[in-house]
Amino acid sequence: MRAWGEGRVVLNRLGTPEDLVGTAVFLAAPASDYLTGQCIYVDGGFTAGDEWPLPPVAGSK
Repeated sequence: MRAWGEGRVVLNRLGTPEDLVGTAVFLAAPASDYLTGQCIYVDGGFTAGDEWPLPPVAGSK
């Protein structure tokens, strides 16, 4: 399972709690005051550029 996770992350390593610190500090700082309704993925690139096996859209070929 670890090898699978590491192989899917662009940074080639699993995240650690320390990887969240920068985002947490940013969200707690005035610099994020105008930020609303966002999803901030701190995932080392896990979701970036991935091809997910989606079912075909109805009516398409």
